[in-house]
Amino acid sequence: MFKENNTKNVEHHNKTIGGSISDYDKIDLINKLMLDRRLSAGDMKVYIFLLNFNNLKYTQEQIAKELSLSRMNVSKSISKLIAFNYISIDKKMLGVSEYKIIEYKNSGISKTDTDGLLKLFNLESKGSDKISSSQMLDIMDNWKKFDKELISICSNVPYSAINAILNNPNSKLILFATYSGDMRIEAFKERYLNNLVEFYLRFANIYDEVFFELYYTLLFRDKDSMNLFNSKYFTIEDVISCGDILHANDIRVSKKFKQDTESKIKQIDEMYKYMRSDDKYDDLELIDDLIYTIRRIDFRNKKFTLEEFLVLIYINNFNTKFERKIGLLFYKFVSAFNKTLAEEFNRLHIMKIRYQDK
Repeated sequence: MFKENNTKNVEHHNKTIGGSISDYDKIDLINKLMLDRRLSAGDMKVYIFLLNFNNLKYTQEQIAKELSLSRMNVSKSISKLIAFNYISIDKKMLGVSEYKIIEYKNSGISKTDTDGLLKLFNLESKGSDKISSSQMLDIMDNWKKFDKELISICSNVPYSAINAILNNPNSKLILFATYSGDMRIEAFKERYLNNLVEFYLRFANIYDEVFFELYYTLLFRDKDSMNLFNSKYFTIEDVISCGDILHANDIRVSKKFKQDTESKIKQIDEMYKYMRSDDKYDDLELIDDLIYTIRRIDFRNKKFTLEEFLVLIYINNFNTKFERKIGLLFYKFVSAFNKTLAEEFNRLHIMKIRYQDK
């Protein structure tokens, strides 16, 4: 979904003067908001309204009327915007809240103190399921203990490297939520964690090789939470599922998918043979390991190794859908298990371009 060269923080030059938000800054804030998959269209409407009319001191009922939304939806949107740190309550008088718009650098990046995490983890909790202040103390105790647990789990990673990652509260939030089996935050994880990872990769300065190594270790440690990775082998239905193809278990769907995939495999193999036999392609780096894996794929076996599974994802262009479903970057995921295979995916892409121009 995001390549390495565009996951860095987006550069922003503040032009706000005298405490008011300039039109320039408003545009940047809205652009950032639009890239946040955690937010609905209604959430965005409420934010843009507050960004432009906060000084008019509207009640939530008045905001709801202006935007043709229900009072409940406005209240929920404001709770989300506060939890994701797009706004904060500046003051409240006579039942009217005044909201502070969070500056660009920190907007969308949740606070990780007790109150901030309580607001975040309670977003999808309702009624008696809401985390109380006393229960939150227990979660924060686990938050503090997490550092030692992570060091124990990832003993192959140098302590200093882990410590450096944990010193970034944004990285720690993702790792803690990924690791935690606490049912009180399960609803938050299921609804928001994947999109939070995606957003933080772009805006929260968490891009680091060690972070990804720790993230993968924790992600695949809890196999019960990831049905796709609960066994050593994968089926054709697993591949189809990653592509969000409907009726993956329908025999006609899987048969058609197999035929299409076999045709793609044959085309890649023929392209490779052709380019290996032509001197003008001698400058291209080889993809022998990838071709070996491709030739090893046999639909009669009905089961595929992890490498074969990843190749099937790649050649069917399911990379982005895979990332959204699993919540991690495809190439980083491949690299974590087989760096050579990841490199050869990139080489195959170059070979396809050269082959089309032959």
